Amino acid sequence: MKRLFFVLIFVFVFLTLRTQAFAQAPTPTPTPPPSEYALAYPGILPDNPLYKIKAFRDWIVSVLIADPLKKASFDVLQADKRLVATQYLLQEAPPKGPLAIETLSKGENYFFEAITQMKQAKKQGEDAYDILQKLRLSNAKHLEVVLQLEQTTAGDIHTGLQVQEKRIREFRNIVAKEGLR
Repeated sequence: MKRLFFVLIFVFVFLTLRTQAFAQAPTPTPTPPPSEYALAYPGILPDNPLYKIKAFRDWIVSVLIADPLKKASFDVLQADKRLVATQYLLQEAPPKGPLAIETLSKGENYFFEAITQMKQAKKQGEDAYDILQKLRLSNAKHLEVVLQLEQTTAGDIHTGLQVQEKRIREFRNIVAKEGLR
């Protein structure tokens, strides 16, 4: 019995040390292309009567976040959710164009706030590299989705999407300039 106990201890120690001895440093993963950036599920849509409660909750959470990097991350999440909500609103029959454009616009307002928070974090001397990368990926995905939506719409909806596309491109330039500093 003692012998079995010592053998088990020896095997356990050997496997533990062996795992540690052959462990390799993690290799950095390459940045995924924009099409692989995952957008968050929006939950209830703006056409739902309960949406105002959700929006109020999100506003309260936003006000309570003090750290600029966490606030920027939260704002990017909100912008992504509104982008997906825009897609869903335009897929409904009939499409809810004006509400979709308003939702997209509010989402891009969140994105602009994320850029502002990232700049503030950099001014405070914080490392904003991760949020800057997230902003780049999110912005590329926003542009990709809006261009796809433009191909499937016409009239006022198409015009509204073009206005938002212009904003998204401006944000891309701002984020690119921040990355050079």
